[in-house]
Amino acid sequence: MPVSFDRIASNYQFFETIAFGNALQRARIAFISRIRDDERVLVLGEGDGRFLAELLRRKPEAEIDCIDASAAMIQSARARAAVIPSEARDLASVHKRLASSLGPSSPQDESVRVMNRTGVVCAPRDDASLQLSELSCVQFHHADILDWLPPQRSYDVVVTNFFLDCFTRRQLPAIVEKIGNATALNSRWLFSDFSIPPYALGGLHAKVWLRVMYSFFRIVADLEANELVDASPLIRAAGFQLREERMTRFGLIKSQLWERSS
Repeated sequence: MPVSFDRIASNYQFFETIAFGNALQRARIAFISRIRDDERVLVLGEGDGRFLAELLRRKPEAEIDCIDASAAMIQSARARAAVIPSEARDLASVHKRLASSLGPSSPQDESVRVMNRTGVVCAPRDDASLQLSELSCVQFHHADILDWLPPQRSYDVVVTNFFLDCFTRRQLPAIVEKIGNATALNSRWLFSDFSIPPYALGGLHAKVWLRVMYSFFRIVADLEANELVDASPLIRAAGFQLREERMTRFGLIKSQLWERSS
């Protein structure tokens, strides 16, 4: 059976919080500030949308493609992201009142506009009729990474948050190669996942947690993978170099920033 997180999508954050508190979300956004405002971003296995929502808050002009094999997760991510336009409208209203208090402004100042994915000029950000697709450049793709065919050399940034651990040792090389081919020559890879530290106590702690998690997701999501495969050699082989790394939970959780230069 294909892997599907549909059955636990509505409770995913609850399970995550019980197990790890806010540690996984902190890992997801550890290097989010390295994404520039106007870049094209590929987010693989976004899940319930918490990383996407934070990215939209910080980088509203980024052009984002979200790929997930779970329709329920996409629905959840879309719902979270839809809240961001109202937050942006509230901020725009504050800016508009402040601008009014400073005196007359030009027509261009009063009608700040954004471009959607089709290149059509949208309404001002404080327009109450705005929808998510009009305010931000986000597209959701319901697809399995094993079958999805990405455009070549298109993305400035790729994000894989607790995603590559879902694949087997046999599947992972082709997936990393596909991701590498989809990214531009000068690109960054924001990577967060679990790890097994080399020292005894941390390694034992990690192995116990991983055994529990793989058993759980095998039951609820039909996950085929049953071991954590280190993706670092594959990412390095795709031309990326590790620039920065942060570890938490005794080395169980890691966030990495990889870069590739032409």
